[in-house]
Amino acid sequence: MNQRFFSTLVVAALAVGCSNAPTPGTDAAADAPAADAAAPSGEALVAMFGCRNCHQSMNAADGVLSGQSTPRPGTMAHGSNLTPDMATGLGAWTEEQVVRAIREGTDESGRSLCSTMPRYGAAPINMTTETARVIAQYLRALPAVNRMIPASSCP
Repeated sequence: MNQRFFSTLVVAALAVGCSNAPTPGTDAAADAPAADAAAPSGEALVAMFGCRNCHQSMNAADGVLSGQSTPRPGTMAHGSNLTPDMATGLGAWTEEQVVRAIREGTDESGRSLCSTMPRYGAAPINMTTETARVIAQYLRALPAVNRMIPASSCP
């Protein structure tokens, strides 16, 4: 499925499924979202945006989102350790730096990450800053895993 078709499908599904306007001739309260309906969790968002595809080790014993030591196919880009480990993960990064990395594709110093890192702030995805914050908070709550991942070499 091509990216443009998928993006159009997602936008259409959101437009249809997210309307809170009551249907004419119905009780508005019956159409309102349930009071206990919650926004997706950070874990659900990580799954939805495919973060594990690049940042999850093939060995489950290595820990959740502790990086990949094998480069992405056709690249020399390694999915980094996203756990809050101070030495090998995102422990020294601020929440704002993590949000920028997710939405803008920049590292803690503002340099561009490898092009394999999606930049979700750009169209067609348009991840909101709030959604990126939920993901960043989830990452900070993971157990810290001291796991060195090789440096990526980007063209």
